[in-house]
Amino acid sequence: MMKKLKIKKCVNSCISRLKKKYPLFLIIVISLVMWWIGWISRGFKFIRWDTVNYGSVAEWFSGIGTIIAIFSSFYFFKEENEPRISIVNAYLGGNKIFITAINSGRAPIYIKFGGFQFPGSKEIHSSEKIMKDPFVKLNPGENYEVLSYTADEILSLLDDTLKVKTTYFKAVYSANNYKLFSKEFTITNGRFGGHINKKAKWG
Repeated sequence: MMKKLKIKKCVNSCISRLKKKYPLFLIIVISLVMWWIGWISRGFKFIRWDTVNYGSVAEWFSGIGTIIAIFSSFYFFKEENEPRISIVNAYLGGNKIFITAINSGRAPIYIKFGGFQFPGSKEIHSSEKIMKDPFVKLNPGENYEVLSYTADEILSLLDDTLKVKTTYFKAVYSANNYKLFSKEFTITNGRFGGHINKKAKWG
C-alpha cells in the first residue's frame, strides 16, 4: 500500500512540475502521440496534403469553438474540484495558539499530513497532534480538529543553535495529491505574534 502511494505521489509530482514549467512541452508530446496514432490507423501511410479537404471557414470556426468549449469545461471542472485549505488561528494570552484547517473548496478533501516548517529548511516537522489521525476526510465547509500549542512545544522542534529572538514558522497541511497549504507565524521572546518576515527564505 505504501509503495503504491509513493509511486502515485512521484507520478503526480512529475506531472504537476511539467504542467507548471513546461506546458508547451506537454502540448507537443500530446500532439506527437495523436499524430503517431493517426499514422498507425492509416496503415503507416503519410497524409497526401493535396488530397485533403480543408473544409469551409464556418466548419473551421465550429471546430475551433468545440475545442475551446472542451478545454474550458476541463479547466473549470479542475478549478472547481481543486483542493483548498484555509488555515485559521487564535491566540490565548500570547503564549498559546489554536490552529485548525478548514476545507474552503467545493469538493471533499483528505488531510494527508501536517506539521511545521522553519525558514531555510525543506523539512516539515510532523506534529503528533496532527498526525494522530491522518487521511481525515473533510467535506466543504468542515474543519479539522482544533489543535493547541504552546510556543515551547513548537520551539522544541528547533535545534538550539537555530533559536533566535524572533522565530518564524509555518503551519503546513497537505491535501489531495500532496498539495501543500501553509500559513506563517512568529514567536518573539517566547510569545506568539509580531510582524511577518517577508524576506524569510523557505525550503
